[in-house]
Amino acid sequence: MTRSAAPVFKTSSRIGLYAMPLLLVLLAIAVSIWWLIASNMAAKEFDRIRSAEATRGRLWSCGEIAMGGFPFRIEAECRQAKLMVLGDHPTTITANRYVVVSQIYQPSLLLLEIDAPLSVTGANGSATTVNWSLFRASVHLESSLEADRISLEANDVIMKPSAQNEAAQFAHFEAHFRKRPVETGSSSDIEFSVDLSKALLASLGGAAFDGHVSGRVDQGVVFLEQMGPPALENWRKAEGKLVIDQLTMKRGDQHLSVSGVVTLDEQRRPSGKVDLAATGLRDLLKQTDM
Repeated sequence: MTRSAAPVFKTSSRIGLYAMPLLLVLLAIAVSIWWLIASNMAAKEFDRIRSAEATRGRLWSCGEIAMGGFPFRIEAECRQAKLMVLGDHPTTITANRYVVVSQIYQPSLLLLEIDAPLSVTGANGSATTVNWSLFRASVHLESSLEADRISLEANDVIMKPSAQNEAAQFAHFEAHFRKRPVETGSSSDIEFSVDLSKALLASLGGAAFDGHVSGRVDQGVVFLEQMGPPALENWRKAEGKLVIDQLTMKRGDQHLSVSGVVTLDEQRRPSGKVDLAATGLRDLLKQTDM
């Protein structure tokens, strides 16, 4: 009679039960550390940009700054925002709140949203209030952390100056700016395209119109480095010029088309050649001495 072998019981390892939760905990810690480092770098970059702007006569300030967006975004929220533009005609711009957002996997692209209203006050105390239902922008940064592309979009915009009845409004506004592409180095020329739809200007009267303008500003970066008359003088000395590829305005059977090149002479007077074609605008052109 043979004896049967006693059964052997294997003790299963419990490491597999804890491996996945442990990996998730380590991943959460790594993401948290990554976000803290990225948000700290974003805050320092925010301060660097404000310092650079201050040297150009533009003073940005916030009553309160809050950082958020964990885990995959960096959000900088500025409350009681103020921009003071120095120069011969100082201007103060205030807004209740704006938010700058950047994805941690694409830090070179910044998204901006501003809450209405916006208030613009001049040195003489004149003020303009701007309201909208939507205002957002995107800014793309090049390797030097300077903006090379900016896009703006706004809906239902109403501008109301306090000193006079010269309100303006438009249903949609869209603008795009970018440094002119070059094969090597960085360009100082800025290309632009601006569109308005259902715009109303008190000075023009009548029904709403649609408008478009596109072209470029040669040496536009030089112009933006300072504010006021010094900016115009530096731009003129750098042989800056405004190239209008296309400017159009349409309102019913009325149509205006403009193209040309404009520079500044030594007295800072506009100089150049502009081609204008108009249909159904005789009375308006007479009013404006054109």
